[in-house]
Amino acid sequence: MGALLVEYDFGSLPALTSTDIVAVMRHFGVSESAARSALSRTVKRGTLALHRRDGDITYGLTEEARKTQAPKLHSVVMFGAEAKAWDGMWSACMFTVPETRRDARQRFRTGLTELGYGQIVDGVWLAPWDRHAETRRLGELHSIDLLLLRGPVDLGGTLDPLAGFPLDELRSLYNEFLQAYGPRQTADSTGGPGSDSALTVRTRALRDWRRIAAADPHLPLDVLPDDWPRASAYRLFRSIWDGLEPDALEELRTILRVTNQSVARTLASSSETRGESIAPSSLAGSGDGETRPVGDTER
Repeated sequence: MGALLVEYDFGSLPALTSTDIVAVMRHFGVSESAARSALSRTVKRGTLALHRRDGDITYGLTEEARKTQAPKLHSVVMFGAEAKAWDGMWSACMFTVPETRRDARQRFRTGLTELGYGQIVDGVWLAPWDRHAETRRLGELHSIDLLLLRGPVDLGGTLDPLAGFPLDELRSLYNEFLQAYGPRQTADSTGGPGSDSALTVRTRALRDWRRIAAADPHLPLDVLPDDWPRASAYRLFRSIWDGLEPDALEELRTILRVTNQSVARTLASSSETRGESIAPSSLAGSGDGETRPVGDTER
């Protein structure tokens, strides 16, 4: 829900009634009761604010959500596009945490994974990009003493630095994405409400791409197999995201015309208002950069 509200510009806030939101969620097969529960959770999380005026209740993104969720959405959409040469240097993080602080140890390990580290052996983690500043902050947050090093790694040694990264699982995620969306050409996904509608396919593709972006440590292409599928999957995702945008926007307008004519008239996509849409033919992302999503957008 949050991602939809960030992606599409609903004009001046507050704009949407609960009836509008239920109608949009119904398009995705969500029942009214489930949609209202999701709405309540989204308000409690601080993504949406509830406004009362003249007896009417409307909802809109909070200013905090606008500031945080829009960059997150942009980061997910652009994941795989950045191209940056790798200098061949690895960041190493070494630490020990006593068993009495196992919770802190687990939180720290989770943080390292989110920073793109892989565990090579117990207490030794490697990342291909310079993560020292973020790692220091993470260590301070959990009061963990660290030894940080940066330098080249012998890829021909008995310990494979790539063994700490779930490459098989990642390849499966990419291949599943390619198989799920590859047969779908833009022209085949422009129908009305249903599993194959442009709005549904585009939103589902964003959901699945977000999962990939969160799981991928963004290793440089220099250390990955030649047939690594990130670049082709990214091009496919952007062909869906950009190619289906006009039809998805019109679908959303059609849904809202029934419940809220004024919102339907002013509705635009955020990329449309910012002029950021990228035509599929112009995509040249190689997927070998170091930029990682800053976090998941709200559902």
